[in-house]
Amino acid sequence: ELNNNELHFSKKWFHGKLGGGRDGRQIAEKLLHEYCTETGGKDGTFLVRESETFVGDYTLSFWRSNRVQHCRIHSRQEAGTTKFYLTDNLVFDSLYSLISHYREVPLRCNEFEMRLTDPVPQPNAHESKEWYHASLTRLQAEHMLMRVPRDGAFLVRKRSEPNSYAISFRAEGKIKHCRIQQEGRLFMLGSSAEFESLVDLVSYYEKHPLYRKMKLRYPINEEALERMGTTELDYGALYEVRTPHHYVEANKMPTSRCMVKALYDYKAQREDELSFCKQAIIHNVDKQDGGWWRGDYGGKKQLWFPANYVEEMSSALSTEEDDSVRSAAPLCTSR
Repeated sequence: ELNNNELHFSKKWFHGKLGGGRDGRQIAEKLLHEYCTETGGKDGTFLVRESETFVGDYTLSFWRSNRVQHCRIHSRQEAGTTKFYLTDNLVFDSLYSLISHYREVPLRCNEFEMRLTDPVPQPNAHESKEWYHASLTRLQAEHMLMRVPRDGAFLVRKRSEPNSYAISFRAEGKIKHCRIQQEGRLFMLGSSAEFESLVDLVSYYEKHPLYRKMKLRYPINEEALERMGTTELDYGALYEVRTPHHYVEANKMPTSRCMVKALYDYKAQREDELSFCKQAIIHNVDKQDGGWWRGDYGGKKQLWFPANYVEEMSSALSTEEDDSVRSAAPLCTSR
């Protein structure tokens, strides 16, 4: 269980000590510029980093009116606990609760009012994950996986080619590999799957089959080998002789589901929801009961959104509706 002061560590908006505590401001501005250039630059796009100037404090860096601004998040001790605040009259028990508040309630300054909107993801969040290996060859990966005779054992490794990774795994008693290509901000697995990060990719395939019926289940590193590995190597798990060194294709992403177009902007209220703007096209929509559907958009896979904020593409193409009917977004039902 994380305590209050650790809740922010797992959030994509928290970037820790950017640049190891040097040049953090410039790095934050670069990250925000790159992210907003690719996504359209929504006001309120933000990240949080440790302050270089004030030890124990943090800096909120955000995008407004096509430029980056920075704001100090102060901290102070009260009765032995750390409190966080932007203004003296509104104090929070944790950095996480402060950011959560300003994602719901506008931040008010003399010049403007603005809610925090999209978090800028950490570019290298995968580097701290137990399944990631920055310098592991294919042969070394196979050697590790030969010691874990369980389908669903896996690891992700950096390949020697630029912007290239591989996921090595066991399925149907064999060791297999899939290539992952980084293109700009997105990670591409095969021709039909794209993700905002390697962390998102792994998270998705822990819930959905990656190869035939196999889901990712057991992240493998040296510690995992000590815990569950065998001393004998399972040479029978190596790929068939007829396809030496062959990289397999991951399952295709579902294509039979419909596409919808957004009628209004929607801002995710929870971690498992989609954010999108009006006119966005959402793919692979799974129509669930209860007024909420699931779909893919902007590198996010099968997250929830309110069904009354969209229309199916087929009806969108054939039906002309009066814009005045859609002037205000409908209320969402809770779920």
